[in-house]
Order: sequence, then C-alpha cells, then structure tokens
Amino acid sequence: MKSYNHLYEKIYDPENLRLAIHRAAKGEKKKSRRDVKYCLAHEEETIKQLHDLLVNERYEFHQHLPRMRYDQNSHKFRKIIAPSYYYEQIIHHAIIQVLMPIFMKGMYEYSCGSIPKRGASYGKRYLERWIRNNPKKRKYVLKMDIHHYFDSVDHDVIKAKIRNKFHDERLVRLLFAIIDGHEDSPGRGIPIGYYTSQWISNWILQDLDHYIKEVLKAPCYIRYMDDMVILGPNKRELHKMKDAVERYLRDEMNLKLKRNWQVYRFDYVKRDGTRIGRDIDFMGFRFFSDKTTMRKRALKKCRRKAAKIGRAESNPNAYESMQMISHMAQLTATDTYGYYARYIKGKVNVRQMRKTISRWSKRRNEDGN
Repeated sequence: MKSYNHLYEKIYDPENLRLAIHRAAKGEKKKSRRDVKYCLAHEEETIKQLHDLLVNERYEFHQHLPRMRYDQNSHKFRKIIAPSYYYEQIIHHAIIQVLMPIFMKGMYEYSCGSIPKRGASYGKRYLERWIRNNPKKRKYVLKMDIHHYFDSVDHDVIKAKIRNKFHDERLVRLLFAIIDGHEDSPGRGIPIGYYTSQWISNWILQDLDHYIKEVLKAPCYIRYMDDMVILGPNKRELHKMKDAVERYLRDEMNLKLKRNWQVYRFDYVKRDGTRIGRDIDFMGFRFFSDKTTMRKRALKKCRRKAAKIGRAESNPNAYESMQMISHMAQLTATDTYGYYARYIKGKVNVRQMRKTISRWSKRRNEDGN
C-alpha cells in the first residue's frame, strides 16, 4: 500500500483555504447566515486566522447537539450533526480538497453516493445495463446493508487505516481530532453531517468492495453508501457470498450486517405475460427486468406538488419551480410517461418554471457581485 507524507502543509496553503471558504459557503441558506457573511466579507483575515490556527495546531473540535432529520430517500429519521461554518466546516473542506485524489485512487468503480458524478443516476445506468444485457446472470438478487453503519464504525479501524496510508503526523493528529471530536458514542461512529464523514465512510469500505469483486468474484455488484446489491445466476452462491461478507465485516471491520438481508428471484416476464419474482428497490428507484420506475411515495409527492401548482392562481416561486423540475428530471429518467401524462402534464408549465429559476439565478448573481 502506498503511503503519503507532507500533505499537512497543502491543507493550510492560503489558496486551498480560500477555495475551502467558498465551497463550504455554498447554498442560499448558508450565505444568509451571519458567520458565513462575515467570513466572506473578511476573506483575507479569515484565511490568516485559519492558517495560523493550523500551523500552530490550535484547532479544537467541539461537540454539537445532534438533530433528527427525515431522509426522503430511505424514509428514515437520521441523526445529523452539523459543525460550525467557522472554522470546522472550512477545515473539513480544506482537508478533502487535498485528500480527494488519494481517496479516489483505488475506489471501486461502482461505489456510489456522496462522490462527485457518482450519484443515484450514475448507479442507475450501471444497474440497468446489467439487467438488460445479462438476463442469465441476473436471475437472483442479494440485497443487504450494514447495521447502523455511520453510528457503528470502529474508530480503531479508521485510525489504523489512516496510519497505514498517511505518514504525516500532523495530518494524522488533525484527522484523529475530527474523528474523536463528536464522541457521541465513545470509540464508535462518524457523524452524518460532516463533509469529511462522506469521504471517510466510502474510503473505509474500499477494502470490502475489492473483497466482494476480486475474492468473491461477484458478477454484478453495486454499493450505494452502505446499501449493497449483487446479481447472480445461482441462489446458493449468493447465500455463500452473504455469509462471507458477514464474516468479513465482523472480523476485519468490527461491523454487523443488518438482519433484513434478502436473496430472491428477480423480476421476470414469462411468455404468456405473467410476471414473477420481485423488483429491486434501490437508490430511490424500482428496477424491473423490462423497465425502471420511481417509488410510489415519490410519484405521489410529485403528483401532489403538480396539483398544488396547478391550483395556484400565480406562477410558482423559484423554490417551488426547482422542486418540480427536480421531480420532472426523475420522471424523465424512468419509464413513467403514462403517470406523467395522466397526473402531471397540463398542470405545470415547465418553460415558465425554467424562466422563473433563470430570473432568480440572475438576481442572486447580481446581488453577489
């Protein structure tokens, strides 16, 4: 395994900090906050303070009260810990800007989620290609995920991997300080809400990805954060893979597989038109052998939003327009035209909504200048 040194200096480089200040400030809600406005208005002063803070290793990451937020994709309440913009979020971005090429090197091609250009649509294209082009190899499905992954990650496992990879002691101390900083559960867990957590969590699972593909020889394997899907022609082999993954997680990572794992017959349309088996509910989509649709909850949400816009006397504002355009993008990417034609078409004016978003975007840019 290649190790890296002399990375800490790159983190506190003024240009790296400048970029981190702006990337950490992305989003309209953030830019309206007092601390963000101050940092952006006093950019050079902020850079100098952060530079001195990092050079002298005087950073201190405080505990933050977690907030429960509803995740639209998983339909679960998740515990979110949001660090302060100054200085924690800026330092998190400064770290990832330097370490991103290292984290990306060796990352499994089809690990998706919280990785640039590897969202749900990226995973969807890959899974659809396997389903459509390999009918004999996708007869059965193994679907599994890690039990409370973010809350259960063992700090000793993370730290050992960091020490093996990075021989820069100051960088190691900084990463350890972030990992230990929240200590919601001593010795375990990385907080959802930290920018560093998104990257570290995927990086930690790299070894599992390579084990599944190279050792277990999974014919079709895709991971979306801690959710995994493997397609294969043999049900017994998929059960063996599940057992092997369970052992690997337990012995190498001190993690557990969630009990709701499944091995089942994938959706199949017989010659007489009878449909047997089950679809794959994954990444917010439902994958069938001959089509891909949206989840029923997502379709109903889109329908309600279109009905609300259709009933309104005035045109939707920029926020509502962006929401509706986002729903339309999902409809366009799936085989749901019939639903669109019946419940959405005629109730929304896509051209008008795009104009509304364009005008709002221009005003925002003018205000920023």
